Amino acid sequence: MSKKDYIFPFIERANQETIDLLLEASTYARAIHGRSQAMSSSPRQLLINCEAMRMISRLARIMAWILQCKAAPSPSVGLQKDGDDGQPLDENELCMDTNGNDDARLPFELRVLLQRSYGLYVRVARLDAMIRKGQDEIGPGAFGGFTARLVGQ
Repeated sequence: MSKKDYIFPFIERANQETIDLLLEASTYARAIHGRSQAMSSSPRQLLINCEAMRMISRLARIMAWILQCKAAPSPSVGLQKDGDDGQPLDENELCMDTNGNDDARLPFELRVLLQRSYGLYVRVARLDAMIRKGQDEIGPGAFGGFTARLVGQ
């Protein structure tokens, strides 16, 4: 079995979890839209907006990674192990930063969304790192506990 056969269920689960989180974030954004206009110039609102953008950045990076994994490579290009694969997910300082996850100045709902987006980002970054190793075969035991939430919830 190739590594893609083992990884595909994890990618699909991450895809669904990302979509669910995007929908929750969208619902949250609509709910606070009216409240944010009343205090749009406050430093707290700026902090809220910055952390919301961090969450959006995480989810966008995850979705881009998932779509890249699902895309079939062009026959002329093939799978290039020595080519530029872009920045590994775990090297993105903005997305790996956890400052807002427990900041009491942020609304509770946003902190929960930030924590969940960070957890998902870290799990997908580990899958990315595993794929980048270039192993020809990855057995089911190689995934370990970090992907437990990506399957069987």
